[in-house]
Amino acid sequence: MTHANLPWVESPFFDELLKTKNLSEAQSRLVREYHTNGFVVVSGLLPQSLIDKTQEDVEKKAFNPDFSMEGQRDPVRVQDFGRSPKPLKMWLVFLVSWNC
Repeated sequence: MTHANLPWVESPFFDELLKTKNLSEAQSRLVREYHTNGFVVVSGLLPQSLIDKTQEDVEKKAFNPDFSMEGQRDPVRVQDFGRSPKPLKMWLVFLVSWNC
């Protein structure tokens, strides 16, 4: 049996299934790398300018304790919805407003 409820690149029958695929050498190399490591690095997928800007934002904001996050996070945690009537009421108002 070569069918399983998971992607073929993660299948225990990977080698058998790979033989049935019509892949280029480059594709085959990427697929084998993914199967072995669980990830694959695809060079040149994103422009270097985007990578540089993202890295700059991370250094200035993500790891900066002085960067203000006010207004970007809701003080109510989702796991607290059932513990307090106020968040539960807010959730119900949301559902009613969306006709859920």
